[in-house]
Amino acid sequence: SAEGSRSPTQEGNLMAVVALLIAIAMLLPAAWFARKATLRRLAIRNVTSRPSEAFLVTLGTMLGTAIIVASFAVGDTIESGVGSMVDSTLGPIDESVTVEDPLLLADVEASIVAIGSEDIDGIVSVLSLPTAITTTGSDPVGEPSVWIAEVDFDEARAFGSEEAPSGFEEAGATPKPGEAVVISKVAAELGIDAGDDIAIHVYGTSLQVTVRQVIDRASSAGWNSVYVAPGSIESFVAAAANVDMPPRAEVLISNTGDFESG
Repeated sequence: SAEGSRSPTQEGNLMAVVALLIAIAMLLPAAWFARKATLRRLAIRNVTSRPSEAFLVTLGTMLGTAIIVASFAVGDTIESGVGSMVDSTLGPIDESVTVEDPLLLADVEASIVAIGSEDIDGIVSVLSLPTAITTTGSDPVGEPSVWIAEVDFDEARAFGSEEAPSGFEEAGATPKPGEAVVISKVAAELGIDAGDDIAIHVYGTSLQVTVRQVIDRASSAGWNSVYVAPGSIESFVAAAANVDMPPRAEVLISNTGDFESG
């Protein structure tokens, strides 16, 4: 969390105090009104003599209150939904610099590091590619659209101000040739676990790798699902007869602060 943020318990106590103050402020006029017999009789007489008008006023008040409460609820829901999406999908990522030529990825990262900005607390390069993956065996199961990625796991762990939000805190070393690290969502959809083999299909070629580990969604590497050894994507491109969709090369940047303030 960012410095100075309140814990859920503190926020709950503050809301309880505010609710109590509002209740007291509303009860004081009611108590004063209850002591005024003339005003009390006039109010009751108006209600009993004009029931239709009293019903319409009450109905209108209830409708207005419902609209106000609903607007607050919708606003909080949208804000919470966007915040949850950013936290789970992007995590510490605040900017992404897309590099058209993957060979220039290291130079672009070095240029950003050379800026030396105090507002930056993490930089990591990612090379990714959309593929299809399947299980192996006599009855394979497949996912037609999965992003594989190459990223240095040590750099990914150091990305941002905290290790846990990166998703790589227990991911081990960067995969070696023939290995893959898969996020839990894709692993559950395919019914695979550590030690199982999967096949990666792209550009008309296939590569069989062994799942070394299953991890939670690694948000510091964006929306990628399968992490492979460095050089794997380059080998796919080199073996392709036609590269209809080139790899995506990015330098991801984390600013100081949490995923909102950053």
